[in-house]
Amino acid sequence: MYLYCQYERTYRLRIRWFAVDDQRIQVISQFNLIPPQNLSYYYANANCDTYFISITSFSSIGPTDVQLSVFFTPPNIVSLYNHYSIGKSENLISLGYQIVLGIDEFFIKSNSILALTNYSSNVYDPNQADRVEFYPFSGMAFQDSFILQWLVVIDNNGVGTKYQINDWGAGYTPNYHNKVRMLKSFTKLAQPIVCNFIRFSSKLEYRGLPRPMFSIEFTNDQTVFTASAYHTINKSISNIELKINCNCITGKKIKSKLFKCQNCPVSQTYYQFEHSCYGAINLLFINARFITQTNAIQELLIDITTSTCKITQLIYNQKLSTFVIVDIQMIDG
Repeated sequence: MYLYCQYERTYRLRIRWFAVDDQRIQVISQFNLIPPQNLSYYYANANCDTYFISITSFSSIGPTDVQLSVFFTPPNIVSLYNHYSIGKSENLISLGYQIVLGIDEFFIKSNSILALTNYSSNVYDPNQADRVEFYPFSGMAFQDSFILQWLVVIDNNGVGTKYQINDWGAGYTPNYHNKVRMLKSFTKLAQPIVCNFIRFSSKLEYRGLPRPMFSIEFTNDQTVFTASAYHTINKSISNIELKINCNCITGKKIKSKLFKCQNCPVSQTYYQFEHSCYGAINLLFINARFITQTNAIQELLIDITTSTCKITQLIYNQKLSTFVIVDIQMIDG
């Protein structure tokens, strides 16, 4: 931070600083990108589907235009695009910005506002005690005939807030900005999916065809896994149907656990079963249904080895938590 007052004595400075430590927020910071270009970024929490952008730095060798847009590629990729302006984009030498992602309740954002001259919102928006308001810049038309200076004046009359963006003695730089109201603390808590139906069946498969030790099918989207993977389930699906096939080797046992309750005593957290493998069967089938407790994208890690099959759910609240919702093991009989 650099503060310089050439002609006047400074008696008081008020700095608004926002810091949030929560896994329901993802911040992507790009410092001095040289040369400026369109880029894509990975982010961890697939439920961060709202955003705002803030320009943090730039350098140019002449007049330049910057207008930043964001595009999502589900489930975990966000791309930033800077619109091209003939004869001006070439003057942009470096660019810095932040992309702030959050779950749906994190912030309320206006449409992009184009301010060609001194701007006033005119209307007092009612104060919200649980939110703070600020005004990030996502674009500008830098003239290069004077330095870039914006004066943001926030007027709170105790009932509502309005704001102005004015020139600061040098000249006005047209800009794109947003009005953002950010939540101070979250009310929505993500919870793991829980099993409410299980059916077992078995058979003797005579054909000697090679088959995987374990396979998992999500019947809602007909996706089948025979190896470790990452999988997401759309928030529109509330009943998640699973079909798990297990090779049953004679002399072994298949021990299975399916998650049923988050707040139960430890001994009652899982449905637990044990099946013996013998000459009359060589395949065990598990049909299970899980129900969602949170309207959100469900993020699952699938881990399959030669003797285990495990599904772990990632839960993002203030901290990241993991819940093993399926745990199947091949053990000695």
